[in-house]
Amino acid sequence: MGINLNLWSFFMSLCCIFLFFIASFSATFINLFVSYLHFHPLSVVLLLTILCFFLTLIGMKDVNNITSMIRSLISIVITLLLASIISFILFFGSLFN
Repeated sequence: MGINLNLWSFFMSLCCIFLFFIASFSATFINLFVSYLHFHPLSVVLLLTILCFFLTLIGMKDVNNITSMIRSLISIVITLLLASIISFILFFGSLFN
């Protein structure tokens, strides 16, 4: 049995949502990243989301039934929405900075 990339990319997209909420609503988490690592934590979440999107597209080859197709489509929608929201936040946040 090989690695089911479709399933793992779905779990990774759910983890990206979790990381988005942690990075958005935790002031200590943001201060840690900005003060020590000198970049915004949402940029890391954006990179992970883009990686998850491409893994989801690659995982489309493993679709063999309706449940895996639905899981893959949900994962694509989640990653596209999350990437657009994070890009919007980072773009307008840098304008007002």
